[in-house]
Amino acid sequence: MMRTVLLLVGLAWVPILSCTNNTTHLEAWSEDPKTLQKQCEETASPEIQTTCWIQLAALHGRAGKSSELDGIKACAEISKSPLAESNPTTQKVWEWECAFRLGEELANAGDLVEGLKHCSMAGRFAQNCITHAIWRSPVNQTIHSDQSASKLWAHAQEQTQLAMSHLQGLPPELQQDAYNQLVGAFGLNVYFGSGILNPEPAHLKDDWGASLRTGYALERVRLATSRKDRWTSDEIQTLFEQILDDWKHNRLVKGAAHPNPWTLGRYGEARLSPFEQDIPKLSLYGGGKRLVHSDPEIDMQIALTEAMFWYPHTPPSWFTTHLENPETHIRVTAAKLSCLSNALRTNIGTKLPKETTIQWHAQNCPLLK
Repeated sequence: MMRTVLLLVGLAWVPILSCTNNTTHLEAWSEDPKTLQKQCEETASPEIQTTCWIQLAALHGRAGKSSELDGIKACAEISKSPLAESNPTTQKVWEWECAFRLGEELANAGDLVEGLKHCSMAGRFAQNCITHAIWRSPVNQTIHSDQSASKLWAHAQEQTQLAMSHLQGLPPELQQDAYNQLVGAFGLNVYFGSGILNPEPAHLKDDWGASLRTGYALERVRLATSRKDRWTSDEIQTLFEQILDDWKHNRLVKGAAHPNPWTLGRYGEARLSPFEQDIPKLSLYGGGKRLVHSDPEIDMQIALTEAMFWYPHTPPSWFTTHLENPETHIRVTAAKLSCLSNALRTNIGTKLPKETTIQWHAQNCPLLK
């Protein structure tokens, strides 16, 4: 007796035939490249064979740059599939998917520049591929804040120019988005999880300085809160002021490193009001954005406010205490984070400043709907 099973593979539902007498079956894909290649070659179904080649390309990508060429060859096999003749549009989509998987796995293996090269070939999946590659690429352990600001700045410039050189064929808006994400990720790679907090690099005044301040703030909050889960609003404010003072006076702080600090906190969406469109912004992990101020001290306060949101035990009421701050960027950041932390669930909404931007964040807060 023959039955049809529907399997969601990659981008489409593909029928797989199986028999109750086990004369026909689908073997599990091997984790050994040579064995998997043989499985791909021997698979009769064009649809399953196509997804097999993608799996093989991803497996080679996982091995890093040394296996990149083999991954390219696996993707090239898709063009030889019967699907290429019967449905060239679908075949092209599978080729994009293959470039996506190869690119993100190369980045995950530590070869970000090579990964982005393949992301640029991923068609309509290019933007997602770029995002996955940049934020999932492992931290370069040789780069940390004990190095001089000038050395870190030079490294950032060099690596970003190299990465962007592989994205020149993309539309300008995608190139700009990729650049913004590369800048945003850099400061986190320098500080976050390292346990080394030399504030000196986080005093730079350009975009790289804003990125480094974000990384510094997150790591400083991580270390300061690692042994305590209950905080009052006043205690958080005291910690905020202490961290800001440490940064101002370049006090070196060290603590235990963490292999995966990304899992410890929370991340907010990029909730930016129409009134903030012309304010410079920095890309954050998790898809968020934060406002950037040209004055490093004000910008550090913005970064630190965002870091307090990342820490999930900050009392929501703390964010509302900054809604009267004299600096517009800080007030607006506090309004956004008051919404995302659910601070507006009480009657505080009726006591908010009448400022248009703050009112926009209150009136459009999804947690109140």
